[in-house]
Amino acid sequence: MQSIERWNRLLPLHLLLLTTLQTCRVCSARGYHRMSIAVNSSTVNPHLWYRQPPPVLPSWYTPTSNFRNYKVFHLIFLRQLDVRCNDGTRAGYYIRRSKNTNSRKWMIYLEGGWYCFDEATCISRQITNHALFSSRTWHINRYIGGVLSWDERINPNYHDYNTIFVPYCSSDLWSGKKSEPTGGYYFHGSRILTAVVDDLLQRPEFSQAEKVVFVGSSAGGIGVMLNIDRLARRIRRGLRYRRWQLTRRIATNIQISGLVDSAWFLNYPTYAQPFSSSCTSIYDCPPEEGILRGIGLWQPRIPRRCRVAQGKKNFWQCYLGPVIYSYIQTPIFIIQSLFDEAQLQMSRALLLTGGPYNKLAYIQNLGKAVAKSLDTVRGVFAPACSDHEILTTNHWAQLMVNSQSLQDTLNAWDAHLTRWRRYPQWYLNLRQPPASHSRQDSRSQRPQQNSNSSMIFLSKLVAVLNRPKTDTTAMRGGRHYVTQRTQRDLSHPPAFVFRAIDRCSLDAGPDDFGDVRSREKLAAACMGRSHITPLCNPSCRALIHPRTMEKLTVVSLYELYGVDSAQLAANIGVSVSRLKALPVKEQMRMMFCRRL
Repeated sequence: MQSIERWNRLLPLHLLLLTTLQTCRVCSARGYHRMSIAVNSSTVNPHLWYRQPPPVLPSWYTPTSNFRNYKVFHLIFLRQLDVRCNDGTRAGYYIRRSKNTNSRKWMIYLEGGWYCFDEATCISRQITNHALFSSRTWHINRYIGGVLSWDERINPNYHDYNTIFVPYCSSDLWSGKKSEPTGGYYFHGSRILTAVVDDLLQRPEFSQAEKVVFVGSSAGGIGVMLNIDRLARRIRRGLRYRRWQLTRRIATNIQISGLVDSAWFLNYPTYAQPFSSSCTSIYDCPPEEGILRGIGLWQPRIPRRCRVAQGKKNFWQCYLGPVIYSYIQTPIFIIQSLFDEAQLQMSRALLLTGGPYNKLAYIQNLGKAVAKSLDTVRGVFAPACSDHEILTTNHWAQLMVNSQSLQDTLNAWDAHLTRWRRYPQWYLNLRQPPASHSRQDSRSQRPQQNSNSSMIFLSKLVAVLNRPKTDTTAMRGGRHYVTQRTQRDLSHPPAFVFRAIDRCSLDAGPDDFGDVRSREKLAAACMGRSHITPLCNPSCRALIHPRTMEKLTVVSLYELYGVDSAQLAANIGVSVSRLKALPVKEQMRMMFCRRL
């Protein structure tokens, strides 16, 4: 009887422990973990929680195992406690190891997400996009698609890379370097990237890296352009030292490149009235004013060459792709929509809102200006789309420009980079670390030459002097020229060009567009003609009509801007329904080619 009463008293406690255990199991299954944070309540204002010091994390919070799950990104907080997000919480990164355990290829991806330039915009950003402001809500594990996916069907080019995803929580376009807070906020963008690279250099698996690709979308792409040269030098120095520690070998080179997505913005006149000087939103401010106001908060780290060339008044233009590109030494590939919705938003000319026909003409001219600014870029893929952050979508590899896919273009770009970098990929077995090798030491270790070796040297010298002259200009691009180029300079890539810029060609191809074929006269009239306009590329993401909620076509797009589709179809000689049912290219041929 006493045992039964005792059991009844302990039953609530057992139920409580069982419920807690089940809750912990569910949390662990979902990737969440409880975390105790030591905070002095006497010194913390609960209303200013975003300005609190970073939490003191327990040692088990940083995952150190189970990295072989190649489908999941695992969170790692940076070891440097003085590298923080906007609200003072610790910054970090996610890592996903490759399914190929022997992979020596690494991708470092920088997240995008606009910026803030004063207290009002930072508070608004904190409320609406808290994950871009603080690390408090970051999950321990994440599944990410697009160019970060492990699935070869989604990510055919980089699925087998060891992938690093760096969340964007500095709101400074990754350029801030001031250690102390400004106005109660930390802007540590460039410091975060430096700390991530330093943390990776301490990892044994990264010390064997042969290929590193910095990738960024939107603000992350700007961060790549501003920091890639500096980070590339840091990686090369760190790997030389790290490999010497581990293997007593020195790698003479490593392939480092960049991939910039949707970060090629122009300082283009806006369509609507000029912005007010007292703008309070990042979407209402032109790039010049927004960046100038943000520079005072960020204390940015700008590449010296660009900063000196642009001067104190115009160095803000180093945030613009057409300006900073000419000062970047590391090879980078540009992916940019000609009608990027972020560029249209800053120009106050959103595509789907419609308006007068001169607005559509403005948008078309803006697309032509973007295409023209990309003419000097060595590696570029620019479809006539309105997509922003192309690489974050799961169909990015299927985009086409002039019958050439983005997947094939990147494969060709990477193959040429690899071929060029393969020449210096040999290892030197040395007995001493590289720092101790000097000219004096090498002379002291050089064996003494006897008279026989001197005679051999003189005989070789005479043979070289008596060799008949050859025309070296005929060897350009040949084996001798490549060898001399490799030995002379191993840091600069060759001047090969991979450019796929959409011109919206109206040329008719055989059976390119289903069952509809251009008539011979119409095909002859369209020969060699092009017309850059939104929706001219069928591989772009489909847009939805704001009123009918149907898929937008070229004809329905012109209807948004006051064009009478009935009159247009009558001039062409077909019905409206027939015209709208045609493929995109066929619609454009009938609309823009002179019929004979």
